[in-house]
Amino acid sequence: MAGTGHARSISLGNRTVWRVASAAMIASSMTGCAGSGDVSTAALPGLPALPKISLPEAPPPVVGSATEVYERIGRGAMACWFGANGSLKATHIYDATAEPENKGGRAEILIREREAQGESPRGVKAFRILITPSTSEETTVLAENLKLPEAAAEGMKKSVAAWSIGNQGCDPDAVKGAWQPEAEAGKTAGEKQKATRPEGQAAKSKP
Repeated sequence: MAGTGHARSISLGNRTVWRVASAAMIASSMTGCAGSGDVSTAALPGLPALPKISLPEAPPPVVGSATEVYERIGRGAMACWFGANGSLKATHIYDATAEPENKGGRAEILIREREAQGESPRGVKAFRILITPSTSEETTVLAENLKLPEAAAEGMKKSVAAWSIGNQGCDPDAVKGAWQPEAEAGKTAGEKQKATRPEGQAAKSKP
């Protein structure tokens, strides 16, 4: 029987032998993979903990009508940027346009380069502040740098954000009273608006 079986397997040729050999090889490789898989899995390091992502805090809402917010920012700009020692006094001018309060009060404050020659000193726009009513009690303020050095513009944006909510001071990182709020208390609306303009210039009213 043993001889017959041996002869039969030979008479069937490589096909039978190949199949048996292939099955054996597959079984061996699967065993090897399973074994190596266990080793490699055990050797994998643990995943590091993901860092917590902190989202920036939203700026405080700007409470007040667009006209009120415009006056706050205008006072700050005139007291700090265009004051006696203001950083923009000699090189730039303040140019503002505002709607009447009964039409919404939307306003635009432009900081322009000062033109030494020509009929008008109003030069290229360097910084822009848009003041837009969002509701009857809140206002949207957008400060945009157009041509100023980025470091200076970032400080100005901080100041605009502070002035828009009623803070006072010329240092964008601290409140250091650049003007006295008591002095504003007895002024009429017209006198307050005049304080937002450079001397000799007037805010243009939108029709």
